[in-house]
Amino acid sequence: MGVAAPVSCFAIMQYVIEDFELSYFPGGRRSRRLSYSDAYSNLSFCILQQIVRAASGVNYQRYVREEILRPAGVTAMVVGRGRQSQQRPGEVTYYDQPFSPLVTSQYPQDANPVPRPYSFVVEAMAGHGGWIASANDLVRYAAFTPTGPGGATTFFGSLNGTRSVLKEEDDVFVAIVWNASPSDSGFDVVAEFGGLIENGIDAVTIWPSRNLWAEHGYP
Repeated sequence: MGVAAPVSCFAIMQYVIEDFELSYFPGGRRSRRLSYSDAYSNLSFCILQQIVRAASGVNYQRYVREEILRPAGVTAMVVGRGRQSQQRPGEVTYYDQPFSPLVTSQYPQDANPVPRPYSFVVEAMAGHGGWIASANDLVRYAAFTPTGPGGATTFFGSLNGTRSVLKEEDDVFVAIVWNASPSDSGFDVVAEFGGLIENGIDAVTIWPSRNLWAEHGYP
């Protein structure tokens, strides 16, 4: 891309828009390559990040924290940083598969090989997976912004060194996060934990009435 490392979301967006043809036309029209389809796209969230910054006139992280997270009572979430030496206060250490080989870092400051979870540029992923959140933060946000009555939604996230699952079932919300994601283990979060969470929710016949939000620092 002709830019200095570490690469930014903006540089990636420019490179893809200028050098690649669309797989799908916006609005569902057929392109020359492929028919219309729903498809998750990290790049689309990178583009949305730039739109939010341009439209709001403020830093993307600041806008999300003030306009989206703070109203939900979530104040601890921040965009992560990829280098292990720049971990946020209270952030966990991320682990790859035991005895995995070290790899080349995308940060020029790291002259020596690093563990795989610290080899990619998290800052460039702010719009599509670069946020640090606890399980409590995820549940609080989901409960504040439910999909609606009778909603049943499951979200999964995965990077080398971390995996997460957020489950909404009617008015019940469950979040689980891991600080490991072995890249070669064959472990399937969807298969292993999707059904486990559903079974756990179904097994509860009477939910407790106590409110623990305040104990964990939420309004």
